[in-house]
Amino acid sequence: RGVNVLSSFPSSSYGRFSGTSMSTPVVTGIAALLTEQWRRTFSGATPAPAVLKTLIIAGAEDLGEPGPDYTYGFGMANAKESVDLIIADDATGRNIQVDSVATGAQIKVPLTLTTQQRLRGVLGWSEPELVVFPDDGVAVGALVNDLDLKVIDPTGATVLPYVLDKDAPEAAATR
Repeated sequence: RGVNVLSSFPSSSYGRFSGTSMSTPVVTGIAALLTEQWRRTFSGATPAPAVLKTLIIAGAEDLGEPGPDYTYGFGMANAKESVDLIIADDATGRNIQVDSVATGAQIKVPLTLTTQQRLRGVLGWSEPELVVFPDDGVAVGALVNDLDLKVIDPTGATVLPYVLDKDAPEAAATR
């Protein structure tokens, strides 16, 4: 959520506000900056909404316990870190890959890291629109794309991403 964000008042003055109403304009501004850098880097192409969301998550500063949580989500959006991801990729596909995958298919991305490098893999996608029936409030079709990301280290061990327990929202994410 936005904390102590300087904003305008209806009476032509300014003040500081906090809450989700303040994070929305900040994240929208970050998305605009990411779009501008994406267009510079990728020959005028416009990034898909899922790409913007994934870049914001990938550049976020983790807060609280490691991994996502129900208090801070993926952390605090960091425009510079997210823009730097686009600049570092330089339209080569080394750091950012935009692809599609068919049901049951896999995409393998071989990579090599030095001992000095950190790997943060973020898998993002778009879900179709959610349909809620007003008479009973039941959502239909909440999850269509069930995608998994796993990293296999040089020893052959699989490293899985963080997951949250919806029945224990206070618990730290686990792998």
